[in-house]
Amino acid sequence: MKILFVAPLKSTFVKNDIFILSTQHKLLLENSDIGRGFNGLINLIKIIFRSLFRIFIVDAVFCWFGDYASLFPTLFGKLFGKKVYVIAGGFDVSYIPQLNYGARARAFRWFCARNSFRFATTVLPVSNFAEKCLNERMKGKVKKSVVVYNCIDVEKLSSYKKEIERNIILTISRADDYIEYILKGTDRFINIARKMPHRQFVIAGLQSQALELARKEAGDMPNLKIIPGFLSLYDEIIPLYNQASAYVQLSLEESFGISVAEAMVFGCAPIITNKGGLSEVAGDKGIIVETDDDVINAIEHSFQYSQEQRQELLEQTRNFDIKNRKKSLYSIIK
Repeated sequence: MKILFVAPLKSTFVKNDIFILSTQHKLLLENSDIGRGFNGLINLIKIIFRSLFRIFIVDAVFCWFGDYASLFPTLFGKLFGKKVYVIAGGFDVSYIPQLNYGARARAFRWFCARNSFRFATTVLPVSNFAEKCLNERMKGKVKKSVVVYNCIDVEKLSSYKKEIERNIILTISRADDYIEYILKGTDRFINIARKMPHRQFVIAGLQSQALELARKEAGDMPNLKIIPGFLSLYDEIIPLYNQASAYVQLSLEESFGISVAEAMVFGCAPIITNKGGLSEVAGDKGIIVETDDDVINAIEHSFQYSQEQRQELLEQTRNFDIKNRKKSLYSIIK
């Protein structure tokens, strides 16, 4: 089967789906990471025209997220009787009014997301929480939704595991603006680091405005390292997982929490808020925190973890192994 595959192609979770689907289907790849401003508009127009031509030679449309780039591919798919699958699980189904966050907070972007979901044969939320958000936003106006958990390649990741001294506390955030900076709890993480000068903290992945905010707030704190930019999982992030005693995710909302799952493979104690899909990922191995004191106590406790406890964290992640997602997608897309 030929599939028009529209997604942010650089993302690790998207690469996993490309690997899964390309073993049984021919994928025509379209990068939905169109950028902003005039260049973004030009890239969007290119996607629209390429999708119009390609719709006649494909059997299905598969889009990661309901957004600008998914509107016309899903519309064309519906008009020409193709199967249409849309992954829901991020900005597209989120809505936090106090931060003006989520597609729902922007009229035209929500128009694109909402209709992408409406045109879909099947919407595939990445967690139970994402499905709940989808139903709340769409008010039941979705033909069919099936939860298919996001995934990681547990075996491949674990092959990079090294037993070295654990001496850092880690968080990863690809935030690039003020809203995402707050949403990901970066400000809280910096404040925790300030309260624990005897521990070493690392923030990895910040960009643009979010990076500037973090550097300004952190000042010259000697126990906090900020590593900017879009980082390579295997070359740059995994070495950090190997060093971390705990992985801290203080988000106000997460549809899944892929970094939490990755960190657990490497035995990092998952310290999380009870927001969104984070507790689904960490299961009963997650340390749920509310106050800063909770976070501080959890961090200190993580340094007491035994090797057996850290191995149990890896076992929890097998629920989200790529093999499970592969099986689910194969049963749906055929």
